[in-house]
Amino acid sequence: MKHFLYTSLLMAICLIGNIQTICAQSNDKFCGTWYSAAFQEGGRSIRYVLNICKRNETFEIQLAVENAKGEIDNYSPPAKDIKQNGNIISWHCQMAPCYVGEPGGRPKYFGPSIEYVTAELVNDKIVCKRYYIETGYRLNSDNRMYYAGEKYVNMSDIIFYRTK
Repeated sequence: MKHFLYTSLLMAICLIGNIQTICAQSNDKFCGTWYSAAFQEGGRSIRYVLNICKRNETFEIQLAVENAKGEIDNYSPPAKDIKQNGNIISWHCQMAPCYVGEPGGRPKYFGPSIEYVTAELVNDKIVCKRYYIETGYRLNSDNRMYYAGEKYVNMSDIIFYRTK
């Protein structure tokens, strides 16, 4: 009988916690799954999927690429330093390093980059403005890396809608 009471109490606490999480997410205008229009890239049809949720006072943001079959092809790195100011939310993510090899297979260029995103909620759609800064390094003749500079790359805007 004791176990039944403890189990019931534990289930009630879990249920209340889940209801509070759902209510917290539904009260924020950014929360939910957002979809871009489909477009052609590299000979295939894709679209972006943006998932925003709020746990307590912290946002979690995940950007992914979906193929024509509705399957997720890849996820962006976790969003960091998420800030909200009214109808604008911003974040950045560390993108994977990029290696460009010579014919012998030796890496010639190493360029980690950070993507910066600012998303504005306008008339029940999210307009994302993006750019990234790539820091370049090159190998010299002594096989030592040296700083080759930074490159600012402006990316095309993405417009997200709540429905598929």
